[in-house]
Amino acid sequence: MTVTLTDESGKVNINRATEPMLFNLLTTLDYDDQTARAAVDAILDWRDRDSITRPFGAESDYYQGLNPPYAAKDGPLDTVEELGWIRGLNGPGFFRLKKLFTVQRTGRGVNINAAPLEVLRALGLTAEQAQAVIQARALAPIRNRRELMNLLGVTSLRGLNARVSFRSSRFFEIVSTGVVGYGAKRARHTVKAIVRINVNRPLPWDFVYWADDYAG
Repeated sequence: MTVTLTDESGKVNINRATEPMLFNLLTTLDYDDQTARAAVDAILDWRDRDSITRPFGAESDYYQGLNPPYAAKDGPLDTVEELGWIRGLNGPGFFRLKKLFTVQRTGRGVNINAAPLEVLRALGLTAEQAQAVIQARALAPIRNRRELMNLLGVTSLRGLNARVSFRSSRFFEIVSTGVVGYGAKRARHTVKAIVRINVNRPLPWDFVYWADDYAG
């Protein structure tokens, strides 16, 4: 049995991410520029409230031509898995991609102490800066903007593609996988849950998302 626990604050909020943030994240995941540009436009078309198609995007007229047909959301995504309905995002890289996004409102900015390498690069950090952050926080959490600027060797964080934070959120993803048997008799089952911590309430946590037999 394996269990992973991930702070949602280290991920990119798919409903709030800017175009540069989305583009950087996709190219970090080895999408070529043209494919990334089309995927970004498709994400923005999916979550905006109009039916105007961006230059490389897709609105309901495209999705209605699929089998089975469906309409563009034209609103915020309710789950990360909804990304799979957006044109250009349900390919081989979808599993890696959805692990880097969240729809939870975790606070103001990406938590620099929880963000994986891909998200640090999407923020606009160089490979060397991202590795420096990972190595530094392994010893002690980065506490504030000044510490981060000193670590990056910069005098301002204005060039980043999103705001950053330094504290954990109340939202955590738990993915638990159990495996029994061997060979043809091997069975595998995965459950994904997102938990919200409520330390000041009688019940200290509650589920905001649950997926049984999760394909993760």
